Amino acid sequence: MGQMGRSSKRNVLAATAVFAATVVVAVVGSLLWSTFLRDDPVPLAVIDEELLPIATGEGQEAILTVPTTVAPIVAPQLVDDDELALGQPVDGSSATRVPVPPDGALVATARLRVGEVDIWASPLDDAPTWSLSVPTEFGGDRHFLVLEEIDDWFKIQLPVRPNGSIGWVPKDAVTISTTDYRVQIDLSDRSLRVTRGDEVVLETVGVIGRETAPTPLGRYYIRDVLPWDPDTVYGAYVVALSAYSEAIDVINGGDAVVAIHGTNRPELMGQAVSLGCIRLRNEDVIALAETVPIGTPVEVVA
Repeated sequence: MGQMGRSSKRNVLAATAVFAATVVVAVVGSLLWSTFLRDDPVPLAVIDEELLPIATGEGQEAILTVPTTVAPIVAPQLVDDDELALGQPVDGSSATRVPVPPDGALVATARLRVGEVDIWASPLDDAPTWSLSVPTEFGGDRHFLVLEEIDDWFKIQLPVRPNGSIGWVPKDAVTISTTDYRVQIDLSDRSLRVTRGDEVVLETVGVIGRETAPTPLGRYYIRDVLPWDPDTVYGAYVVALSAYSEAIDVINGGDAVVAIHGTNRPELMGQAVSLGCIRLRNEDVIALAETVPIGTPVEVVA
C-alpha cells in the first residue's frame, strides 16, 4: 500500500508538471503571436473581407491588426477646401510660403526615429494635443502632409480620426521633402489614377467599398507602405492611407484604417465589395507602391 501510495503521488506530480509546462508554452506562444507586429495593446486595423492567416469562411470578415498610441486630448479641427490655401496667418504675422513644385505637395517627416512627435491643435496652445509614436504603428517613419507654413510652424494633415484632422508641428521637429505625384480614386467608375504633373503614370480599375461600408470621400495621403505576400488577400503591398472607415469604428478591437492594397482575387476588379479599402491587381499595386513616395496626396471623389 505504501509503495502504491508513493507511486500515485509521483504520477499526480508528473501530471501536474506536464499541465504547468503546457500552460507556460501556451502563454508564451500567445505573447509571441500578439507581438508579431508590435506589442502595443491598442490596435489599428486595415479593413477588408478576408485575412489569409485567419480562418474565415465565405462572407466572414477579418483584419490586419497593428497597434497605435494615437489618443487626441481634444476634438481636432476638420480640414476643408479653404484650409488648403497657403498664407493664412494665425496671429497677424506674415505667412511664408515654402518652395513647392508645380502641382506638388510638401511632406513633413519626424526627425525622431524612436520616440514620440508632439502635435499642437494650435500654435498658440501651451501644450501639445497629440503625441504620435515613432516609428508608426506600421513600423515606418512618421510622415505628414503639409498644408501651410507660418513662422516656426507647419500646419499638417494628421492620420487620426476624424478624417481630415489637422494640427501644427514645430519646424525643427521635422524635415521637409516634396512630391509631385497625386493619386485620385473615383468611386463612380472604380478607377485609380496616378499623375506626376501632367503625366499619367498609372490608370487602372480596382475594387472599392460596398454600400454598407463605403470608401470615404475626402483628401488624404499615403502614411505607410508595407510589402506583403502577393498570394494572400492583401496582395503584394499594403499602402496605408490617413483615412479611416466612416461606417466601421472598431473591428475586432482595431480602429479601421483604409488602405490601397493588392489582392489574390483579381476577378473582382470593378466591383464594390470591400469594407472600404481599395484593392488593385498585384501588378498595379506594385507599380504604385514602388513609384509613389510616402506622403503623396490621395483624393477620393465620387
